[in-house]
Amino acid sequence: MLCVRTTKRCALCHDVGWRVAAQTFRVRVPHATPLGTKLRLPGKGDETSETTRERADLLVELAAPGERAEELRSAQVAEEAALDARFAKERKAASVRGRHERRAVRVSALILITAVVLLAGAWFKEGYLDKRALGASCGGNRDCRSGECLAIACAGSALPGSTLRPQTIEAHVCTHACQTDAGCPAAMECSSVHDTFSGFPFATNRPPDRLACAPRTSRTP
Repeated sequence: MLCVRTTKRCALCHDVGWRVAAQTFRVRVPHATPLGTKLRLPGKGDETSETTRERADLLVELAAPGERAEELRSAQVAEEAALDARFAKERKAASVRGRHERRAVRVSALILITAVVLLAGAWFKEGYLDKRALGASCGGNRDCRSGECLAIACAGSALPGSTLRPQTIEAHVCTHACQTDAGCPAAMECSSVHDTFSGFPFATNRPPDRLACAPRTSRTP
């Protein structure tokens, strides 16, 4: 029986880092070697280093079947039993420690996932669910899920001697860009929009700047 170290913890080695392994060697015995001779097999014994995987030498004693062979066999069994007794507590403690470490990792992962889900839910609620849908009244872009609050204005008559028509803001609604009415909710349509520029909200004779969803009963200037 040999004590062989493993490169990492595993179920086979009971999380200790080593395991007991049985190996068979073919030994070349010189002719006329007397009984009782001990042969040294370099590097065939137990592993002595956890980092370099170096192995000790193995000593083999030549014995004829009989009392000496039984004595050697009994000594080997006793040594194996002593090794088992020596490392039994270490194997059990390492196994329990490994289970606790894995349980701690699972609990930590569960706590982390729960925290991420809660934070994501709070962010999602604050950043999206609490904001208003298309067509709802708004006071600014931050109030809308789409990030855009559209001013619905009504243009009055042209001023005398001028093409300018003053506007009156009727309402503000949440909107978003569109190409056709199909891109808007049922109560809205895809309307032409003139963006306010230079701080003067008035209608112009130029083409609309873009298309956006607006209530069907209103027209954007």
